[in-house]
Amino acid sequence: MTPLNFVGYLFLIMMLFVLYNASETRPFIFKNNVLKKININRDSFEPNDISVNLGDEIMWKNMDHVLRHTVVNDDPLIRNSDVLLKGKEFKVIFDRPGEYIFYSSLYPEFERGIVRVVPKGGPRKNLKENILTVIFKLWRIVLKSGNKLYRVIKNFLMSYMTMLK
Repeated sequence: MTPLNFVGYLFLIMMLFVLYNASETRPFIFKNNVLKKININRDSFEPNDISVNLGDEIMWKNMDHVLRHTVVNDDPLIRNSDVLLKGKEFKVIFDRPGEYIFYSSLYPEFERGIVRVVPKGGPRKNLKENILTVIFKLWRIVLKSGNKLYRVIKNFLMSYMTMLK
C-alpha cells in the first residue's frame, strides 16, 4: 500500500466517524425547513397527529398553567425533553423519514401523538446514505487523480534522474 493510499484511507475513516457522530448528536442543517408548533394544554398535545417534511423542526410548548409535562419518544436517535414547566419549549429536527410516536412520560395514558415525517419531493435515501454516497464518489475521484499524479511525478523524477547520469 502506498503512503498516499494509506493517508487517504485514514482520512476516509476519520470523515465517516465524524459524520456518523455528528448526525447522532446534532442533526444536519436543512435548507428551507419549517417550524411546526405543538401546544401542550391540560392533558393533550394539540395537534396530536402532524405530518412534516424531512428536515422540518417541531416545537412543543407547555401552555398549561398547572401541570408539568415531558415529550418522549421510543426512538433512541431522537432525544427526549426534560420536564417542561409553563412556557418552556422543546424542539426537534427530524432528519429521517418515518412515523414517530411521542408521549408524556408523566401522563402517558392521556398525552400521546404521532409525527409523520415524509421526504420532500418523493422517496429518497436518508441523509447519512446520501452523504456517504457523495463521499465515496469524491474519494474515488481523488484516488484516481492521486494515482495519475503519482505516476506523472514518478515519471518526471525518473527522467530527471536519467538526465543527471
